[in-house]
Amino acid sequence: MKSQIGLIGLAVMGRNFALNFSNKNIPISVYNRTSQITDDFIDTYSRSNLKGFISLQDFVNSLEKPRKILLIVKAGPAVDNVIQELIPLLDPNDTIIDCGNSYFKDTQARQKYLQEKEIQYIGMGISGGEEGALNGPSLMPGGEKEVVEKLLPLLEKVAAPSPTPCVAYMGNNGAGHYVKMIHNGIEYADMQLIAEIYHLGRKVFKMDNLTLSQLFEQFQKTELNSYLVEITAKILRTPDSTPDTFLVDKILDVAEAKGTGKWTVQEAVELDEMVPSIMAAISARSKSKEKRKRQELERKYKRDNKEQLLPSSNEINLLLQEAMLAAKILSYAQGIDLLQKASEVYQFDLNLSKIAKVWRGGCIIRSSLLNTIADHFEKSEQSLLFSPFFQERLQQCMGSLRKLIGIAQGNTIPVGSLSGALFYFDLNSTDNLPMNLIQAQRDYFGAHEFARTDRPGRFHYQWSENGNN
Repeated sequence: MKSQIGLIGLAVMGRNFALNFSNKNIPISVYNRTSQITDDFIDTYSRSNLKGFISLQDFVNSLEKPRKILLIVKAGPAVDNVIQELIPLLDPNDTIIDCGNSYFKDTQARQKYLQEKEIQYIGMGISGGEEGALNGPSLMPGGEKEVVEKLLPLLEKVAAPSPTPCVAYMGNNGAGHYVKMIHNGIEYADMQLIAEIYHLGRKVFKMDNLTLSQLFEQFQKTELNSYLVEITAKILRTPDSTPDTFLVDKILDVAEAKGTGKWTVQEAVELDEMVPSIMAAISARSKSKEKRKRQELERKYKRDNKEQLLPSSNEINLLLQEAMLAAKILSYAQGIDLLQKASEVYQFDLNLSKIAKVWRGGCIIRSSLLNTIADHFEKSEQSLLFSPFFQERLQQCMGSLRKLIGIAQGNTIPVGSLSGALFYFDLNSTDNLPMNLIQAQRDYFGAHEFARTDRPGRFHYQWSENGNN
């Protein structure tokens, strides 16, 4: 019997995704460039609906026509190499589904290239890590609509159920990988926000790991309920091998990153959008790698921590909860603003309500807030800042965000993502900005002209001819 689908790439994500299909009784063929990896995988999981091949030709021949092949290989040249190996083995209307974190413009180019060869190409973002790949990820396919719609019945069987399958058509021309890129940007900000709350808890409010773990467990009972909050509570109480020590305290404070967060920031600059919480998260990871430099500069600069009247122990938990909720809402808003702009510029025609629903389960940024976000975009196309629900929450919580940032600054604790959220909020909700002065400066040195408040048109003033030398 032929397999319904094939998968190339048996690293952790690929292995678990293949097992997901097998667990759902979907016959699947697998292939890995290193044949020993394929052999070991099949030996470990001996199943009638799971077939391994050491020849790419035999792998392709094992699939039902038109063929459907998942690629779970490292983004970049590796994807192009596999595509070139597959092309002579495929027939018209076969489909390649790139499940890696490919850059969306690479996906656009590959789709165009393969269309000329009558081969369908789908860029599908996958989120959920190795656990999600096995038990049900969030899937974000983009490409030709008719092709994706034919795949959806199969993908719905392996996607996370929350309560409906967390998979939907994103749009054409690289939209699937674009949505996944923004998901990852929000993920960076969310992780950094949590880290900043943890940092303040330890350094300023003198909370130990178990107390902080309990705090994040308490957050789970509120609107902050999310996967990242859940695992943070578990991480903080995980012991090390030495008695009375915790593993998190033994982990070096150097965070690594891949490309998707940086791409999000680059896209925001390109499309004239602002994502300060995401940008701060990228910057924090980048600077964390300069450990020796940070150590030397801390010794050179005396910390000028100001005496502050800190909240009472009864107020601290609520302060942290409200500040984090405000910042989290604003981080989502930044990412979604960028999605809205990209949908216009790249003609993706994104359905933001569907995207929020796809993110409700399986993915890393899944949280209870996404239900409310989905509801908002079913009724409106305006920014989340216009949502009555989020207006009410932000009115309630912005005071705590401002207060916590002040406490952090007074104690020289860097809180870039918390501060970025406040900057985004204040800039978006301020009627009169000082840009009149900046435009006057531009006109002074570059004759760039300006608009006036009292009459239409563009104007230039001869500044230097009127005593301004």
